[in-house]
Amino acid sequence: MTYLKQIYLFCLGGILNNAINFLVIRFLFSIGVSNFVAASLGFFAGACISYTFNSIFTFKKNYNPHQALRFALSQLIILLLFSSLFSLFSVRLSSNILVPWSLSLIITTAANFVVLKFIVFY
Repeated sequence: MTYLKQIYLFCLGGILNNAINFLVIRFLFSIGVSNFVAASLGFFAGACISYTFNSIFTFKKNYNPHQALRFALSQLIILLLFSSLFSLFSVRLSSNILVPWSLSLIITTAANFVVLKFIVFY
């Protein structure tokens, strides 16, 4: 499979992942769950979708417990990277949330693809 097709599928999976994340958070907010718990559960739900989608469609790999552990650790690192970049860009560049969010998303999406391709699903 070509890199372009993998990048396309990775981005498609990311859209699905974020949609599930958003829906879970929205639902949990609606029933009174705290912001932190809702965001954590939303991230977890999205990560489960991401692992499944990327292992089956993007990188075509069968389930492997070591691979799943590498995926979980990589997602925690990507989450920390995104949060750090977002905080930095929010202070340095703009108080408008869209600018730091977009820049952080672009950088972490690229980093995430490289990590998944060459470390998690190699």
